[in-house]
Amino acid sequence: MEHWETGRPIKYENMKNHQEVTEKFLDSILNGNVDLIAHGHEGLNPVMLANAIMLSSFEERAVKLPMDGDAYEKKLQELIAASKNKKG
Repeated sequence: MEHWETGRPIKYENMKNHQEVTEKFLDSILNGNVDLIAHGHEGLNPVMLANAIMLSSFEERAVKLPMDGDAYEKKLQELIAASKNKKG
């Protein structure tokens, strides 16, 4: 598996804390303000990355981004069907 070192630390000084993100989100819903720190569509990339990591692990192969959502769904359904942990 390929990996690399950046050789420099990642600075977090401009990152916002969860409380501020949540407060601005609620203010947007309640008062119509649009001064958001993170918009909803920005949350899709981390989800896609996490799903690609799982698909890569399940299939033991590299997965290109943007990933094929249908292939991921198919794999999940295969895993569900093969699971021995069934709800009664």
